[in-house]
Amino acid sequence: MRGVATRRWLRLIAVWSLLCSLTGIGFWALAWVGILEAFLKPFDVFNLFFISLSGLAVFAGLWRCHPWGWKTSVLLIPLSWVPGIFGMLMAYHKGQGILSAPFILIDAICLHYLLRAETRDLCSISPDLWAPLKWAVGGLLSLALFLGVYDAVGTFDAAIAVLAFLFVTAGAKWVRKRRTFSH
Repeated sequence: MRGVATRRWLRLIAVWSLLCSLTGIGFWALAWVGILEAFLKPFDVFNLFFISLSGLAVFAGLWRCHPWGWKTSVLLIPLSWVPGIFGMLMAYHKGQGILSAPFILIDAICLHYLLRAETRDLCSISPDLWAPLKWAVGGLLSLALFLGVYDAVGTFDAAIAVLAFLFVTAGAKWVRKRRTFSH
C-alpha cells in the first residue's frame, strides 16, 4: 500500500513539473506573438526555456518512476532556480520575492519528498550518493523565506528570519541526533 501512495505522490510532483513547464511555454508564446506585452531579454528567454525543458524531463521520468527521472528531478529542481535568482540579483523588482516564494516552497517540499527513503526505494536509487543533496531542501526553504520576508519588511528582517530558521533547524537536528545516541 505504501508503494501505491508513493507512486501517486511522484505522479503529483510530475504533474506539477508539467504545469510549470506549460506555464513557461505559454508565457513565452504569448509574449512572442505580442498578446502579452513583455520585454524578454535573452537571459529571460534562456531561463524560460531551461525551466520548461527541465520540467518536461522531470515529468517524463517521474511519471514512470524511472531512476533517471528521479535523478533528473533531484538535480533540476534546485538548479532550475539558479537563473531566476541570478536574474533577481541583477535587476530586482518589488514583488518578485512574494511571487517566487510559494513556488520555491513547493519545489522544496517536492525535493524533500523525493529524498525520502521510500521514494528512493521505489525508484531504485542508492542513498549513499544522493544523501548529501538534502542540504538543497534547506537552501530552497531559506531562499523562499528570505524572498517572502524581503518584500514584506526588508533585507535586515529577511536575513534575521533566515538565520533564525537555520538556527532552529540545526537545533532540531542536534536534538534528534542526541536522542539517537542516547538510546
